Amino acid sequence: MEQDEAVAIRDIRTLNFHDRGRLYRFWIQCVIDQNLEHIDEKRDEFNAAAERLREVTLLVDMEIMRSSAVVGMTTTCAARYLPALRDIEPKIVIVEEAAEVLEAHIITTLSKGCEHLMWIGDHKQLRPNPTGYNPSQLTVLTTYNGQLLALQKLMPKSEFEGVRVTVVDNYQGEENDIVILSLVRSSTEN
Repeated sequence: MEQDEAVAIRDIRTLNFHDRGRLYRFWIQCVIDQNLEHIDEKRDEFNAAAERLREVTLLVDMEIMRSSAVVGMTTTCAARYLPALRDIEPKIVIVEEAAEVLEAHIITTLSKGCEHLMWIGDHKQLRPNPTGYNPSQLTVLTTYNGQLLALQKLMPKSEFEGVRVTVVDNYQGEENDIVILSLVRSSTEN
């Protein structure tokens, strides 16, 4: 039954059984629609309140971190608090159990204020557990020939067979699934 037909009814006692059923279903659908609108409004209010709570919690946590001499968190937590860490810009970052953490998880949480990055961990004790990649999908690039030679010495063929290590100039126009760019420079100054 449509709304204009339902509004036109003056006395439901004059309706036959079939039309009374149609009118009843129309009323039920009207109540359902009203409740769904109410639920949508409340859901939107809840989502807005949850977002405000998240923002306030982040601000409170930022103030706590800003006033602390040392802040400790997991890499997962650091990813969640990335805006706070970028705002605070800690100069020293210490990564404990670094042998268990993939470099990408650490690098993405660093801010431009980081002056010292210390990794603590026994690389012989626990190794990271990367999944889904084989060595041929990995390329390590460097900008200096001296660093290329140092990397090749540190990467025994038995463990890194298939990983390509080269200088940037030799890699132009190529691609791979994972490319690690090393910009470390070593000199006697600074």
